[in-house]
Amino acid sequence: TDLSADRSLETTEADPGETVTVTTTIELDSDSEIDYIEEFNPAFEDVSIESMTNNGESFVPLLSDTSEESVLIFTNEVDAGTVTIVFDVTLPDDASPGSTFSFDGEVSPGGDDDPTIVDGDQTLTVAGEPPEEADETDDAQTDDDGTTDDSDTPADEQSDDTETEDTLVLPTLVPVAAVLLGVVLLIRRASQ
Repeated sequence: TDLSADRSLETTEADPGETVTVTTTIELDSDSEIDYIEEFNPAFEDVSIESMTNNGESFVPLLSDTSEESVLIFTNEVDAGTVTIVFDVTLPDDASPGSTFSFDGEVSPGGDDDPTIVDGDQTLTVAGEPPEEADETDDAQTDDDGTTDDSDTPADEQSDDTETEDTLVLPTLVPVAAVLLGVVLLIRRASQ
């Protein structure tokens, strides 16, 4: 099965907290199952699937899942033609002006090991001017004897070398997608 995929953002620049609609259009030359994976970096505040159609008709996928970091959709066989997936992403309220959120998607026909990269819009930029870099010497006061006085620096900003922070390392999306793909393949085989 030959396919192409294109992503279109309602806008490529949005304010913090704003929701943007994303449309992915997949063109198929023959009937096929579809595996669609879209990852976001950094994560959005919220992601929700709005609609899925095959040649204009709504359909329910075999499996769909969203998180702040991804959209996963696995279908049973759909008809040749156009599959349209519409989802909304919401920028975090504290997103920094000038920062970008990237989209990295791929589509493959029913478990094919050679996915097609989703073309089209690749980034969403947070509107506004990035904050100017503060000159670090402005924050510290120099006493008459030439030493630096950090007494105006809040306690939570002063470094304490004796404290250590535990770091939680989360697994990447790839192993999760691989497990889900395995489950989908088992379900597909059982339904045939």
